[in-house]
Amino acid sequence: ASASRAALHQSLAISGNLADVTAKAGSQSLGASLLGTALGIGLSPVLETVPNFALGFVVLSAIHQGCNYASLKAVPLVNLNRHRLHLALVHYVDTLEKGNAEVLSPAQVAEREFFLPLVKPDDAHLTVKIGSDLKTVCPGGAEELRQLRSACLNEQYIVNTDG
Repeated sequence: ASASRAALHQSLAISGNLADVTAKAGSQSLGASLLGTALGIGLSPVLETVPNFALGFVVLSAIHQGCNYASLKAVPLVNLNRHRLHLALVHYVDTLEKGNAEVLSPAQVAEREFFLPLVKPDDAHLTVKIGSDLKTVCPGGAEELRQLRSACLNEQYIVNTDG
């Protein structure tokens, strides 16, 4: 949870105000926890039987998960995971083949992103490798890597196509 929260906070921090964003998120989290506790105390007389309790748990858990899903869709993350990279690359290649190469913005990737637990949205886990070893990216070794770095001074990532 902390790693996901950190990525969301970093995406919301626009001009070096990560501490402010984190502090405000902490306040909101505390407020939500207090509201949830109050709601639980208020609902406890109604949910005193096991079936009512189970139904309440399922309904409130579904609402919680729905809100989490909506919040993740609303915040365009600027970091690439395997699925987001796959979406960006597939769109780029498709538009490149049509003659007008287009790179998706983080907001456009967020609109297309699909995430549900235990459901693979695409075949990115089979085709996209993040963190490949150096021999895969630069089979020519250190000299090839030096040439690549000198040719791409301002680039932050190396994308290698295999086959």
